[in-house]
Amino acid sequence: MKTSHLADDSIAGQHQNQCMPTSPVGSTSPVRSTSLSRLIATTLVLTMSSAVGIGLLTSTPVQAQATTTPALVLSAPQVVQAQQVRDNEIRVSWLPPQLASQPVQNYRVQILSNSADAIPTTNLLTVNGNTTSVNFRNLKLDRTYFFTVQAQSANVISEVSQPSNTVELPNPANLRPNPPTNVTAAIIGTEQASVSWLPPVAKPNVEIKGYRLTTSPSSRKTDVGLVGSTLISGLKPGFSYVVFVQAIPKSGSLSDIASSAVISVPPKIVRITQPPVTLPPPTQAPTTLATTTTILPLPSPVDVPALKVASRCTSRAWNPTLLGVPRQLAAGAPAGVYIWTDGRAIHLRTYNPSVTPIRISGSVTGQTTLPVVGFYLEPDSDSVSKGRTTTSFSFLNAYDIDSLRFDGRCITKLTVRLFINGQPIQPSQVFIGGNGINPTSSAFVLSR
Repeated sequence: MKTSHLADDSIAGQHQNQCMPTSPVGSTSPVRSTSLSRLIATTLVLTMSSAVGIGLLTSTPVQAQATTTPALVLSAPQVVQAQQVRDNEIRVSWLPPQLASQPVQNYRVQILSNSADAIPTTNLLTVNGNTTSVNFRNLKLDRTYFFTVQAQSANVISEVSQPSNTVELPNPANLRPNPPTNVTAAIIGTEQASVSWLPPVAKPNVEIKGYRLTTSPSSRKTDVGLVGSTLISGLKPGFSYVVFVQAIPKSGSLSDIASSAVISVPPKIVRITQPPVTLPPPTQAPTTLATTTTILPLPSPVDVPALKVASRCTSRAWNPTLLGVPRQLAAGAPAGVYIWTDGRAIHLRTYNPSVTPIRISGSVTGQTTLPVVGFYLEPDSDSVSKGRTTTSFSFLNAYDIDSLRFDGRCITKLTVRLFINGQPIQPSQVFIGGNGINPTSSAFVLSR
């Protein structure tokens, strides 16, 4: 019976399981309770198993994402600027990257140019990450440069930065400042002029240290500092001048010329006085010189004791027509050449009353030694070449007199050739002796 009871109870439990929805919820039947507990436990195990299975499937991608290396970020350097610091040197500077997941270890700076021959052999410089500037030296002049920068960390190199501004390296030797402006000049006194000017229009990279003044026609140069006016001296009365002003750079060539208007120095009033000359009784003097080799008539020999200084010297007197200062050589004298003798010396003077310069030149030749014993000339514009028998001269006359004096005691014949501005002189511009007679040509002979 006991066995049958267990069988009945098992069947009853199975039946109760099948009919569980209709069973009382609060039943305390051990069997049902036990069967229900087993059912609930079995359901929970399956449910948890399923949940765990799903969790494993869905958690696998999450675990893979967690083990991937984070993305590294390094942006390009910013605000790259270039600046000339010396004739052939440029400094490049920049700002660090805005984004950097790792510290910047160094920067790579590259030099670029529009001219292929401008790039140096080392065109890429690497500097420490704590540095934000670098200098490129020994660059070629007359070239234009610009630069880019990259940042580099332990694992990343940034993109190239935006290019810097361009920098042109001019060659100082080829730089010329602009000329000064508004040059004016005015005569003050008898030998000075006041000159003023304004600075030139400025040029980039060109620095001026002073000015050079040149007076023309004398070509005298005067250098001054950074001033706007100065005085020039040494001007000649009766001459006209132009003053040129140039800017002097600290390096390179002078500027072009800026010129003043023409300025004229007033002439001096020249009063020519001569000691009285006692002339021998005049003889018949020709109004013009003869055209023969000896163009002045020779008087009979006259014993002149004062001339007997040596046995080799003549004792004949000069023709009276040659004695004495030409009467035309006085105030208001015409331009030309004046020749005479005082019995011992032979005098030659050139004169021009105009402020317009003329050049009077020529030569004087004796038949034997012809010593020059005196002269008056201006070294910067006149010249004299003295030989044993011939003396050549070139005088620039403008409201002044130049002169030569020869020892004529041993001379019996004198050959004279004269020119004005390179052309043979007109005979009417030559005055000989006290009466100022004229020769017939620009080349003539004077004899005792």
